[in-house]
This record gives sequence, structure tokens and C-alpha cells, in this order.
Amino acid sequence: MDNEQSPLSALESLPLELKWEILRVLPDFTSLLHLIRAAPVFYRAYQLSKDAIAFETLSAGMTPKVLREVFTCHEMTRLRCRRSGEVEFFGDRFFHCGHPKSLVEPVSRELHRLHQMVEYFAEDFRSKVNPKPDAIRIQRNLYLFQFYCGLVRGRVSALDLEPIDFAEMSRGFTSPLSRSKAEEFDQIYSYLYMRVSDLLRECAALDHRVGIMSKGKHIFHSLPPPF
Repeated sequence: MDNEQSPLSALESLPLELKWEILRVLPDFTSLLHLIRAAPVFYRAYQLSKDAIAFETLSAGMTPKVLREVFTCHEMTRLRCRRSGEVEFFGDRFFHCGHPKSLVEPVSRELHRLHQMVEYFAEDFRSKVNPKPDAIRIQRNLYLFQFYCGLVRGRVSALDLEPIDFAEMSRGFTSPLSRSKAEEFDQIYSYLYMRVSDLLRECAALDHRVGIMSKGKHIFHSLPPPF
């Protein structure tokens, strides 16, 4: 018995390459985070190759097109200038660039959190509005919706009372939206407006002492704009 290794010692004795392989075959990003938080031996191995492992795990959880779109929406938040020329350049790059080939670990984490939220809204949309489109199509529409609303932030509110003409908004790009895609956006816009309104009503019912506008601001900024 004295010669038997404890499970922890056995893990410590594994070659580093094998520890990396174990981290890479985990089914999703959440499982990866749970393991490195629970097992110091895997946390240390992860730190030695975290950029590559995090990006590989993120990429395995979505299609290349969805990865391109979640990354572009992330990059859009860093767009400092929203003058017409800058917006058109960024919009055209969105339609023609491929998905990223590598990312630093903190960005992979951010994209994972954003994609988790989009997955939630996509399933909620299917259950409440339209069950026909597959989940990937709805996810991509949500990212594209976020993309257009983000490009014109400051000129139009994503959840303004006035309808947003997405087809007109994209007319300056080399790949403008089709009318059918704009109609799909109208559905998403109506759904998101309904969901935010529901959240505001729930908050107002929970606590009458806090004004509805301050609650709305808290909810709105706790989600990736304009979700």
C-alpha cells in the first residue's frame, strides 16, 4: 500500500503533452474552466499553453462562420470612430474576412461568455417566436443584428421605439442585406424588445423602491449591447 501512488500523484507524473491532450479533448469551454479551477495540476499545465488550448476549445464549440461573427462583434466594440467611411470599411471587412486562426486566452474567454448568452437567446427565440429555423441560423442572425446595431450606435438606439430599416442601413456595404434577411432581423428586433420589456416589468414587480429606468439601465448594460 505504501508504494501505491495517490490519484493526485499519478496525475502529477503524467507527461506535460498528455495533460495538454486531456485539456484539449474536453467537450466544451465550461468543462475546461471547471477542470483547471478544480485541479491545480491541470491549471499549471494549462498556463503553459493557455492561448492555444483556449482557442482550440472555443473553436470546437461553434462553426467557423459563427466563430467569425462572434469575433467580429467583439472587435466592433473596439471601433472608436463610427464615421461613414470607417463604418463601411469595417462592414465590408466583416463580410469578407475569414474566421480567426488564433486568439489570446482572455479574448477566447470573452467570446465564450458572449456565445453562451447568444445560445440562450437563440433557444429562447425558437421556443417563444419561431421554432422553424435551426439554432445555428438564429445565432448567426443574432450576431449579425448585434453587428449592425453596434455600427450605428450613437445614431440610432438598438431598442428605439422607431423601426430600424436594416436593409437601408447596409446599403453602403459591398454586401448589403437582402430584404428577406432584413425581415428576419425584424423578428429578432421585436423579440429582443419584448424580452427587455419583460425584464423591466419583472424588476419593477420585485422592487418598487428603485425606478424602472435605473433597473433598465442595469439590465441593458449587463448584456452585450443591444441584447
